[in-house]
Amino acid sequence: VEIYAEGTKSALERFIYEIEHNPPSLSMVISVDVASAKRIDFPMYSEFRILNSEKRSDVITLIPPDVSICDECLRELFDPRDRRYRYPFINCTHCGPRFTIIKSLPYDRHNTTMSGFKMCNDCLKEYNDPSDRRYHAQPNACAVCGPTVWLADKDGNKISTEDPIREAARLLREGNIVAVKGLGGFHLVVDATIDSAVKRLRVRKHRPYKPFALMSPDISKIKAFAEVNTFEERELTSPVRPIVLLKKKESSVISEEVAPFNNYVGVMLPYTPLHYLLLEDFVAVVATSGNRRDEPLSKENDEALDRLHGIADYYLFHNRPIYVRIDDSVLSVHRHRYYFFRRARGFVPLPFVMKDELPSILACGAEEKATFSISKANYVFLSQYLGDVKYLDAYENYISVEKHFEHLFDIRPEVVVYDMHPAYNSTRYAMKYPVSRKIPVQHHFAHFLSCLGDNRFEGRAIGVIMDGTGYGTDGNIWGAEFFVGDYTGFERMGHFEYIPMVGGDVSVREPWKVALGYLWRYLGDEFYKEAGVENILMEGWELVLHALRKRVNVVEVSSCGRLFSGVSALLGVVKNNTFSAQDAMWLEYTASGGRLSSFYDFDVYEDNGVWVVGFSKMWRQILRDKVDGIDTPDIALKFHSTLVEVIVEVVSRIRRTTSVDTVALSGGVFQNRILLESLSERLKRQGFQVLIHHRVPTNDEGVSFGQILAAFGTLSLPIRFM
Repeated sequence: VEIYAEGTKSALERFIYEIEHNPPSLSMVISVDVASAKRIDFPMYSEFRILNSEKRSDVITLIPPDVSICDECLRELFDPRDRRYRYPFINCTHCGPRFTIIKSLPYDRHNTTMSGFKMCNDCLKEYNDPSDRRYHAQPNACAVCGPTVWLADKDGNKISTEDPIREAARLLREGNIVAVKGLGGFHLVVDATIDSAVKRLRVRKHRPYKPFALMSPDISKIKAFAEVNTFEERELTSPVRPIVLLKKKESSVISEEVAPFNNYVGVMLPYTPLHYLLLEDFVAVVATSGNRRDEPLSKENDEALDRLHGIADYYLFHNRPIYVRIDDSVLSVHRHRYYFFRRARGFVPLPFVMKDELPSILACGAEEKATFSISKANYVFLSQYLGDVKYLDAYENYISVEKHFEHLFDIRPEVVVYDMHPAYNSTRYAMKYPVSRKIPVQHHFAHFLSCLGDNRFEGRAIGVIMDGTGYGTDGNIWGAEFFVGDYTGFERMGHFEYIPMVGGDVSVREPWKVALGYLWRYLGDEFYKEAGVENILMEGWELVLHALRKRVNVVEVSSCGRLFSGVSALLGVVKNNTFSAQDAMWLEYTASGGRLSSFYDFDVYEDNGVWVVGFSKMWRQILRDKVDGIDTPDIALKFHSTLVEVIVEVVSRIRRTTSVDTVALSGGVFQNRILLESLSERLKRQGFQVLIHHRVPTNDEGVSFGQILAAFGTLSLPIRFM
């Protein structure tokens, strides 16, 4: 923003102070540069004015993310005397859609999806009045001139009704599934207190167990079914309105089908006026992504009719186009700060700010939980969550959003960075990208740097990277890695023992096959005769054993995620996954009911200067505990405790040889609350400085951010954070 201000010296000083220390609620002040202007530069001003925007390639104009309806608009929405009473698209300069409706910059109405709605005289008067809070509010509209909402049946036929939103609410109370068009796409909505409705949604969406998100109209109603502390309430009520993971209360009216086998439930407050109107009389509704499995969020009305056919009973449509689809952000609160599970609406496209100007680089990210990062000047933009790009629709959306970022911010990448895995679609996109300089980055190194950068850490650290899959520099699959390094490179100081896994990525969906690999490696060729293994000898286990013996379609894996899979299957918690990381999530849930009783034995030995962790003793002891009738929750908790001991032991050995005492924890495994909290506490007690994620997701969404930092290091560019 370029401001010409005129006044006395003291008034100008106060004005500058207010901009720096008390800016508008949705602004982000990065720096303030002040210079004296000559009288010839501007005339005497007698009023406040906003001049027409200029499009300049040498300046980056930042775009605000979409935010929830503000308190003033909410008051007007339910005020019968207000001209926008119950108007579902009420907004002002303090709230409403931003990123999802912007086609190009500068951010003026004609460059948004509101361009097709001509303001009426009343709205135009507000828009042009500097004293009005709707002054230059680009989405400004009312019932006379703005978007409208209507209700349709399962075939898209418009239903005649005086109030489509009230009628949709009535249909929800009857147990129907309604697809609701929102800010960045559609939600599939059912009354969360009706067991049969939630079950029907699960069946139709082919989502038997994965937790559903809830939307509840106010904090008091949320507190009736979930525990909410001060910091969680702060995040729930922030303008972002993310989904916050909250501890369930033991008894409530919410259906157990919402989040089965889980101590937590994801809850958000309404963030659009339409949501507030729809939820007036509900305790909570399920508001899950409006898509079929592995597809992007539906954003167009016709698209929703096609993709959600057979799932939705009714559709609540509107005619304000969505230009960029975006999912709801998901986070928990850890040590009074938010901790991302999914970074999207409300946060994107806010950039990370560097002290130095950098070249334009595109980092293409991973394949599951895909994102990309792109830099220009001293900004790094991390995209929203874009799903699993191994699927065509998700991949096409990934490409579309990446091109949109380039267009919005006028970026022409000079360098492209990519994951070393040759089969990732994100890697293929990088290889086809028309630049000559391309830099491969090992998956877990990118995780490591994403945590360092998230914490603005500029030194050398120990990296503890725990996840499911990442292509290693030795051609094996990594996933439980101990590094020492910085932005210029890393040394692999330790890892878990390699275990044979039959079928590669296919076995990720079948944890019982993973368990067979561990048992074959640790108990020998006739492991199936051991007591306690009977429950995982599923149909076809002999073929898996044959493949292990003959090394047919077998990969070597050092993954902590697969260790969770194997133990989960062995304990009978999850033998086949119906959604990503179900085995690990349910094992954590099982462990939450256990009683702590020390930890299992393990081995740490040196192999060619690298510490290797062996779990043969642990697997034998788990089998013995099973045979002895030890409760499964106790075994599960003891397994978690063992992982904590393993990590503390290895990083302590690394510290003794390197004198590095800062530890960065990254990777999807650290979404496990038991592990994250126990390990962080133990490491701190051992005198380590512990870095965990805050602004960047710990899962694969953060990989692209780490990749771009790795590129800066490879190119010997300065890495200094604001």
